[in-house]
Amino acid sequence: MADTATEDGLCAMCRETGARLCTGCRNIRYCSSTCQKSDWPIHKALCKTFADFDDDKRPGPGYVRAILFPEKGNQPHFIWVKIVLPSEDRLGLLDLIPKPEDLPEDMKPMRSLEDNWVLNRYMENKMKRIFVWANEELNKRGNTSSGRENQSLKAVDEELSGSWKGSLLGIGVRDDVDYKDQSYDLGPMGYRHIVDCLRVDYCTTADMERNQVMEEIVGSGQTVWGARINCKGDIDIFGRPTIEPIQLLVSMCTEDSDCQAPIADRIGIPLVLRKLPPSLPWRGRCTTCKNGKENPDMNINTRLLNPLIPPWRDDDRHVPGSVTVVRRDGKPLHHVHIAAILEFCVFQSTVFAQIGMLGLRSYGQLSQVGIVGSATEEHFLWWYQDWVRKNAEAAGVGAEGLLSPYDV
Repeated sequence: MADTATEDGLCAMCRETGARLCTGCRNIRYCSSTCQKSDWPIHKALCKTFADFDDDKRPGPGYVRAILFPEKGNQPHFIWVKIVLPSEDRLGLLDLIPKPEDLPEDMKPMRSLEDNWVLNRYMENKMKRIFVWANEELNKRGNTSSGRENQSLKAVDEELSGSWKGSLLGIGVRDDVDYKDQSYDLGPMGYRHIVDCLRVDYCTTADMERNQVMEEIVGSGQTVWGARINCKGDIDIFGRPTIEPIQLLVSMCTEDSDCQAPIADRIGIPLVLRKLPPSLPWRGRCTTCKNGKENPDMNINTRLLNPLIPPWRDDDRHVPGSVTVVRRDGKPLHHVHIAAILEFCVFQSTVFAQIGMLGLRSYGQLSQVGIVGSATEEHFLWWYQDWVRKNAEAAGVGAEGLLSPYDV
């Protein structure tokens, strides 16, 4: 029974080679101490107990090592599962050993994991999968049953506990062997795969539910077109575009802004930016590790909107993560318009940075007086007309059909 731990020696947290072996479980690999520290909040639940489920502790033939997320337990843990050899028309039927006692009898395979979107790779090879078994009735879409939230998932994320009801069980299945040998042992890497996939599922479902709510109220006067500017983590790991159009509540236009955009104020297109919570799929991760740590909360585009922030500042106050943005005047904000404003901020910063390099002003004076102070509506409109001719079609919008941000 094969084990997925090494996955050709790759790091558990990224696509680099895993040269470091965890000294606790002696099973999972990392490319660096940075990735190992990033994984520890998740890995620690199963690290020390992995040795208790070694081959010499297998209860008998036909048993495989699985991962249980008990409904009422404090955290996930390994469990031995006996596989029933089915007839030809019953392939994959499982017969769980009677322990733990709180394991439901009505669990069915609800999720087949073939690849890890966060890591952008297969489960070692295309022939291996992980089936996640759960109570099908309790987890039907739209089920509002209370009191059956999965408590052990709180050890992973508080949000996941409320999104799954009853116990979950992860079992490895491979398709490149005879059905008698299909099941394989899951290790700490299998646990990491399950966590990543549950996080992706949570965010995907949350986005679908949010979009459904917004679609129901579109046209009622409660929404306005805005944009979402995504941070590095959401772009690199969750696959979101840099800027995307999004329907937002019109009430956001009167809220306080979490981030400043002084150039947008100067050119007569005042913006309201609101920070979004960190996305679960990349929570606690570094998006680059081979060349050193890089904060996945980094949103270079949002920072560009405020050149008053020195480029060397990277503390929490200046690393906003993904943000949603609307116009304070309540007019629709086209995603091409916000892209243009961002490019204009770069243009302003580049021009006056060259002046600053001559030693004429300090950075603070240069930003306040030059980069921001010289921005006007007339200057932006002149620049925008040239920019939109070159860039609108690349964004999927015809330049002739795109209204100026002053004409919407």
